[in-house]
Amino acid sequence: MEKINKEISYPTTNVIFSYAFWGGAVGGFFIGLVWGIELFLQELSTISIVELIIIPFSAMFFGFFLGLIPALLTGIILAKKQFMIKEKMDYLEIAFFGFLISAIYVFPSLSSSDIFLSLFSVGLIGAVSAVIVGKWVLPKEDKIPKEI
Repeated sequence: MEKINKEISYPTTNVIFSYAFWGGAVGGFFIGLVWGIELFLQELSTISIVELIIIPFSAMFFGFFLGLIPALLTGIILAKKQFMIKEKMDYLEIAFFGFLISAIYVFPSLSSSDIFLSLFSVGLIGAVSAVIVGKWVLPKEDKIPKEI
C-alpha cells in the first residue's frame, strides 16, 4: 500500500474516530438483525414487528460498548497504514484486519468448548463491520487529487 503524497492530508483522525464510534455499533446492529430475524421466524405469533425493529437498534447500543476497543484498534491500524480504497480487493484486506483484531480481542474470554466457532463468529462480525465502516470513511483513490 503506497502512502498518500505529503501535500495531501490523510484523514487520520476521521478514520480512527469513525471506526471507534461506528465499528461496534454496526457489528451490534448486524448481530441484532440476525437475532431478531431468528426470533421472528421461530416465534411468529409472539414477536411483533415493532420488537423486530427495536432489537437491532438495541443491539447497536450494546455493540458500541462491546466493540469499541477492537473497532478503535482497526481504525488505528488502517489510519497508520494510510489505507485507501483503490480496487475491490482492498475490501478483503480491510475484512482481514477486522476479523483478526476482533478474534484476538475475544480470544482470552472464551472457554475451551467450540472455541473455533466462537472465534470465527466474532471475527466474521468484525470483518463485516470493518468493511461497512471502511466503505463510508476510508478515502477512495478517485477522490484523491492526482499529482500535476
